[in-house]
Amino acid sequence: MVVVISAMGKTTNGLEKVVKAYCNKTGEATSFLQEVRAYHDTILENLFPDSNAPVYGKVNNFL
Repeated sequence: MVVVISAMGKTTNGLEKVVKAYCNKTGEATSFLQEVRAYHDTILENLFPDSNAPVYGKVNNFL
């Protein structure tokens, strides 16, 4: 079971695609997850244009 309490933009839809692809073994789960990550990376880059900002280390250590 996966519960998404709150997600921005179309993240919930993206996560549903990931879970559905994973459960159905379509082989697309990884690419769908990469789409969700890319969406969030774009937001991060817009908020913190300096790629040396400490937040990047924290995000990368989390994943």
